Amino acid sequence: MRKLKLYNSNKTSYIDFNNNKYLVTDISGLGTSYEFKKLEKAIYDIEQSFENIFLTVNFGIKSNAYNDYKSFLDFIASNGKKKFILGYDYGLGERFTDVYIKSVPKTQKTNFNVITENVVFERLTPWYEEVEVTSPGDGNPFELDIVNNHIMPIPLKIETTDDVEELDLKLHYAGEFSRNLLLDSGSERIADSSNKTNGIYYGQNLTYLKGETVTLSFEAKSTEVSDTLQISLAETIGRSTHLIDIISFTEEFVRYEYTFIVTIREDRPSIGGLWFNNRISNYPNNIGNIFIKNVKLERGDKATEWSPAPEDYDSEVGRVKVISESGYNLLIDSENKKVELFNSSGSINGYDNIDHTYNSFLQINRGAHVLKDENGLPLKISYKKWVAD
Repeated sequence: MRKLKLYNSNKTSYIDFNNNKYLVTDISGLGTSYEFKKLEKAIYDIEQSFENIFLTVNFGIKSNAYNDYKSFLDFIASNGKKKFILGYDYGLGERFTDVYIKSVPKTQKTNFNVITENVVFERLTPWYEEVEVTSPGDGNPFELDIVNNHIMPIPLKIETTDDVEELDLKLHYAGEFSRNLLLDSGSERIADSSNKTNGIYYGQNLTYLKGETVTLSFEAKSTEVSDTLQISLAETIGRSTHLIDIISFTEEFVRYEYTFIVTIREDRPSIGGLWFNNRISNYPNNIGNIFIKNVKLERGDKATEWSPAPEDYDSEVGRVKVISESGYNLLIDSENKKVELFNSSGSINGYDNIDHTYNSFLQINRGAHVLKDENGLPLKISYKKWVAD
């Protein structure tokens, strides 16, 4: 039997649409539409839109229709401007989606003393299951892996069991769209112009991108703002296809974005990496150091926020992949949106701006590590697990 409920924002009360006071006899609009973003027939992104949900609600079966309709409106008003949660169970367990009330008509059409109205909801999220996990807090190992394979970020909350601190995170899509094609590209690297063989080189095979439109983005600064930086696709260091010269820097990190079509020279038939070159053998007037970080190469003509390549997830401790080490604790600083791992000798690692997360793979407590808050208490982890419509 189909079951349908409308919850208030914190799920402390609900309307049961299987009840004779508010019986739903028709429902539509539970699906999702997808729009593919294409460039030269190649898909580089995907967007989703949700249909409005229409419910035919019958008020007052075996009771007073006007009182039941008023009770429904009172419930709607009590939630204020907050979203509602619609629960739907068609035999696989209850699933949820976040909605806003879009229309509650008041035609007062009656049929044998029953008021029938068509209520419309604007749907905000995919359908999801609610998952809540609490670490044991008993010193024993505890593991939790979360992967987001949906194009919408997963809202995730980590909070202390004594309700002192909490942190809201988002885990982004782990798939191919807008994925970073460069491995190990987030950390800061330095190119010293005085070293004739120096430069910053991201070595990996990129030949497969021949003929494709790609976008390169990165953050850079220089100790000498008049220095020149050359960016190239290189067969090897020194054997490159020149792309871009940058001759204007600042002493603080600035983000740069460039879109281009990947071409390969006949005499250099392969691309072995991306090369940032400021060496004085090419630019004799250079005298400073150039700093590069958060480099992203992606298909298409749009630059998106930096994210690690999916291949990096298992090897790199990113901003949100919080992995505790033996003997370390997790400090949650919700006011400054920061997470720190620390031990008795002080803080060992900090991850800032953690409310704007980049990893779509979250690991908590791998192996024999135990994760607790700064008071040694266990943590509560809750998130939405997206499911099929």
